[in-house]
Amino acid sequence: MRRLFHLLVLFLLATNALAQWPPAHFNFTVPFKKGGGSASIAETQVKYLPGVNLIYNSANSGADEWGKMKTYPKDGSVITLINLPHIYIQPYVPSLHAQYTPDDIAIAYIHTYTPLVLLVAANSPIRDWYDFVDACKTSHVVVSGAGMGTVFEVGSDRLRKLANLQFDYASAGDGADAAINATVAGNFTAAWTTTPVVIGRTDIRPIAIAAEFEFPQIDAPTFNNLGINYVDGIYRGVGLPKGTRDDVLQQVSDYFNHMNRNLSFIAEVQASGATQVFMPYGSKSLNTFTARYYKQVMSTLFPPDPIERGALYSFFALGGVGVLLTIGAAGFATVYRATPIIKGSSYFFNLIILVGILLAYLSVMVYSVQMPLQGVTEQTLNLVCQGMPWLLGLGFDITFAAIIVKSYRLYRLFMFSAASIIQFNASNLAILKWVAIVCGANVVVYVVWTAYDPLTATLLSLDGNETFYYACQSRSSAFLAVTLVLKYAMLVACIFFSIKLRDLNAMLNESKAIAAATFSTTFISTVCLAVYALVGNFEGRYIILTGGAILGTTCVLGALFVPKIMVVIFSPDSNTFDAVRRVLKGSSLQSRSGGSGSAQDSSMSPKSPTAPLHRGSSVDLFSPAMVAVANTAGSKHPIYIQEGKPIAREQKDRINALTRVISNTAASGRIPEFQEHVTKLANYASRFRVMNAKGGSRAVLLNPGRSMMDTTKQIAEENF
Repeated sequence: MRRLFHLLVLFLLATNALAQWPPAHFNFTVPFKKGGGSASIAETQVKYLPGVNLIYNSANSGADEWGKMKTYPKDGSVITLINLPHIYIQPYVPSLHAQYTPDDIAIAYIHTYTPLVLLVAANSPIRDWYDFVDACKTSHVVVSGAGMGTVFEVGSDRLRKLANLQFDYASAGDGADAAINATVAGNFTAAWTTTPVVIGRTDIRPIAIAAEFEFPQIDAPTFNNLGINYVDGIYRGVGLPKGTRDDVLQQVSDYFNHMNRNLSFIAEVQASGATQVFMPYGSKSLNTFTARYYKQVMSTLFPPDPIERGALYSFFALGGVGVLLTIGAAGFATVYRATPIIKGSSYFFNLIILVGILLAYLSVMVYSVQMPLQGVTEQTLNLVCQGMPWLLGLGFDITFAAIIVKSYRLYRLFMFSAASIIQFNASNLAILKWVAIVCGANVVVYVVWTAYDPLTATLLSLDGNETFYYACQSRSSAFLAVTLVLKYAMLVACIFFSIKLRDLNAMLNESKAIAAATFSTTFISTVCLAVYALVGNFEGRYIILTGGAILGTTCVLGALFVPKIMVVIFSPDSNTFDAVRRVLKGSSLQSRSGGSGSAQDSSMSPKSPTAPLHRGSSVDLFSPAMVAVANTAGSKHPIYIQEGKPIAREQKDRINALTRVISNTAASGRIPEFQEHVTKLANYASRFRVMNAKGGSRAVLLNPGRSMMDTTKQIAEENF
């Protein structure tokens, strides 16, 4: 019986201990001045807290009071109003010298939430949000708020990013009244406060509320209704010093939870413009919310690098490797420029293509200069954005313009009649002019684009307004669209010529290499553009753009130069002029669809004196002279003409072609080539058979008493 009595006494004592809060007398501290949103909530709550002593301590935006909590008793005799996100932000604001961390505060209960309100003075020329936006674009706008290291300061930064606006934030002191009064006095353009503060005031005009739903007591739209995904505010609750016993925290939580459900209290809170929340101590709702909210605040204060430094360093290095490879390819082409493998593909064209490839690799290095790197500013990013069309775009243009013109030269020389060949100027200077013309259309677009609507570093979010970074954007996408259309048109032209020239001899033709470079570039560009549009993070887009540029550029470099390097290394015997003569004998130097002067079967016999190829000679394998050789030297069948009748245009075109080459080589002092083509003309003339009236025929022979030079001169004078 005595044992049962002792257990009953212990139970009553324990029950009494659990029921001790609130004690007869306790302090309720508020870290702000009277008149603000925090003070108004606390003043409403004290009506339901017997024995409470309400204390205001507004020093240092609340940081002083929250720092003092570590010195308060841990028995519930002192409770403190806490604000989130303030207690998460202030320890990281150096100017506040906050003497606490979030872990020093034990949250017993979170009871209300008050959204932020952006307001102006009632007599302000700014009538609504759109006027505010215009003011930000045309003048220096300063928005005030209560203190530093508060939701008002962080909210200003978030709104600037979300709305893409420029305005400054300045603290007007502690307490909402200080910011509002300073704004009404004309010291600031606008001010931040919370919903309870604006209700009933006639000297201010709310222009937007950072809430999910509109407030009937406040005549202003939400930011969501204005098309801006901005919801922000202050969560208020009760905190005690770290180390307070769980039973005390639970008692405080239970009391405030009971108060929060009191109908009279609910009516007062709703009338004040606040919103009630119910997050008791130890509940899943409180633990989940505080963990998520703390992470969100930390990501706002210390945003992760939108692009990892490792990725920037890696692609910068890859771009540098590409530059070295390009320089190496230029050196290779220079060293072997007198050999058929380079002479056949035109040393001059190779250098032009390498200039374009070099610009493309440099664009990767320049685009890798991003914000996470030290010293990179918004101005730096603007320069990077404006330079991309001139590096990556122009690099593409130069590379494929050279390929197009090079292919067109082959097309004109081997697929057209002799007259057309002679009329076509295939000199390097003329070719450079055509490359400039092809690039010129793109350059005009770049100039207009840069002058009227340049790419600029624009701050935006791709992942639900959690991570902000700068992306290169213009006001209109028209210039980008035109640029892409021109690029694809160039790729289509390259594909066309690679198909047309597919049967030319490989020593004189790079149709397969050009096709490989063109098709790989087309595929990589199309895939990268499609994936780029679908990716929702900045690092992914950076990797796609730079990786695609490196992969496409390297494919072009490899397709055009690796086969040449392989020939030099593994088949040096084929890289001689004797080998070229053997290859060209009876091979594919023939016209598939040319005019009346096309030959059906042309070849260059290495034994023939009419087709010498001298090592070290300056002859261009794609010159009109070589084409004339290909089109005339090998045909041995006789040509019958009627006496007294002019020869056919076909034969006249061939004679004109050879005599023009003879004149050009004589004028430039290229005596071996001159003699070579005089011999060709003589051989061609020997094929003519004149039909007399009786049906017989006789050969047209050169006058044996005259020199070959005199005969050539006479033919030239007669035909030109």
